[in-house]
Amino acid sequence: MKLSLYLLFILFTAQGLTQNSLDPKFSTFKGKVFQIDNELLPFGYDPIFENYEAEYKLLWNDIKVSDREVNEGFPEVPFKTGWGIIFKSEVMIPTSGKYSFTLNSDDGSILWIDNKKIIDNDGHHGMKSKTESIYLKRGFYPVKIFYYQAFMDRMGIEFDSQYIGNKTGTATIDSTISFANIILFDFDKSEIRKDALHIVDRLANQLSTIENHEIRISGHTDNLGSDSYNRDLSRRRSKAILERIQEICDCKTLDFYTAGVGESYPIHDNNTEEGRQLNRRVEVAIKPIE
Repeated sequence: MKLSLYLLFILFTAQGLTQNSLDPKFSTFKGKVFQIDNELLPFGYDPIFENYEAEYKLLWNDIKVSDREVNEGFPEVPFKTGWGIIFKSEVMIPTSGKYSFTLNSDDGSILWIDNKKIIDNDGHHGMKSKTESIYLKRGFYPVKIFYYQAFMDRMGIEFDSQYIGNKTGTATIDSTISFANIILFDFDKSEIRKDALHIVDRLANQLSTIENHEIRISGHTDNLGSDSYNRDLSRRRSKAILERIQEICDCKTLDFYTAGVGESYPIHDNNTEEGRQLNRRVEVAIKPIE
């Protein structure tokens, strides 16, 4: 498959690239179908699913199963509820630029590219669509898509992608983003909350579209605890944000700095719980390098 994709690359270059030819090109989606225990169904993806044996195997050129009642059946899968699929493929990115990916599913679905989570549409829900755009360099990347059918009476999954534009190296950003109204961390913790990871991931994808910028990540706390403890806690929080960004963003031309400001610069009254929550924030300053 590597060879055939490489030949496609040469063919695109020889013929001249058009807008349609710049769309991502996927190898065959190889699906592993497995059943899921009832107690796991409400929670969506679990890493243990990777070790499950395939009860059925699928070979699809694309993933387009429209919204339908469970009784109508899912192509090549005999189960009605309580099952999942892990698809694996490889994508060829014809040119460096921004690409858009969409997952529309009932119930949950997740997209990984190059082992990085791009779309999290997981959970027990009706037909729901999520779209994310990211910058990708020209090349080949492993792709994984998870889909599962829980208890509901409908099913379906549709996956789409397209090229949406070149990376503009001359574009600049000069602003400060404050995550003051968003709870990124639990009290006294420096691990990013799971329900806040997508916010940091979205920032990482935005940063992947710019070059030659300085990114300063500053952690802030309320005034509970000692000053030295708060500075250390806020430093650990800023580093946690940086580590997550670097997992998502291939930002080689960006200069990152982290700082633990602690309680020194409150933006609200620390005498109320609401004010203290808003002071427990992270600020990201983005400036072009002169």
